Amino acid sequence: MNILDSLTKRINNCRDEVDKHNRKNLLLLSEGALLLSCVIMCMSFVLPYYRWLLLPHGLLFIYTIFLFFIARYCQKIQFKHIRALQYLLLAPLLLGGVLVSTVLDPSRPGVTVLIFICILPLFIIDNPWRLTGYQLVFAALFVGVAYYTKPPEIFWADMFYLPVYLAYIIGANIYVLLDKVEGVENYLLVCQVAEKDVLTELLNRKSGEARLKELLQRNVPGAFAILILMILSFLMTDTGTRWVTPCCRKYPKPCMRSFGLRMFYGAWAVMSLLFML
Repeated sequence: MNILDSLTKRINNCRDEVDKHNRKNLLLLSEGALLLSCVIMCMSFVLPYYRWLLLPHGLLFIYTIFLFFIARYCQKIQFKHIRALQYLLLAPLLLGGVLVSTVLDPSRPGVTVLIFICILPLFIIDNPWRLTGYQLVFAALFVGVAYYTKPPEIFWADMFYLPVYLAYIIGANIYVLLDKVEGVENYLLVCQVAEKDVLTELLNRKSGEARLKELLQRNVPGAFAILILMILSFLMTDTGTRWVTPCCRKYPKPCMRSFGLRMFYGAWAVMSLLFML
């Protein structure tokens, strides 16, 4: 229990980077699912044995197309509530796994739903309690549907192995989650060390450029003042001549909003003269 609580705190401490990884994971899952659904659709058309599954395979193909475009859109706008969206988007797949393991094929053990419960949560980095509860909800749904749709001998065979499989699945998911969170923490530590000078503990020029570009893109007042300070600090270097002037050309409106029209053009003229020296 202490391990799960500690893991939850570690995830909350780096929530922004965790959400960034979750957006990438969702996009990766959608690309793989779309490719796999294309292969399944082709098999449904070519092989007569799978033609009776053409309708569910077609619905799966439409779903994966929808998932792919949603994932791309979330990556583009940097959607904040990505974890809740992941749970919502993966629910139809898990529900489909429950139906395949019960209603659509009641004479066989429920292997499909166990595979889905094991694999799909691996693409989510979130509170381990919430992730485990999400898996148990669909496991309980499988038990309820199987009770009414499967023959008694098949049902009790599933129930005999289900607790063991669930224990392995949940333990494996928590172990993978620990490794993923450690990777996120190491990445943030490397970024923090790389963006500061070791001796002065001040931001280096590369990280300063990135943050200033972000301020200018967001039209934050005063960003042009920071730009002037950066010009004075490395005006005579190649970095200054290659980056500062294009930056002013690309973001003229926020620069003028920061200093006013006259001061902006005056500073522009002084900068041009200095660059010519």
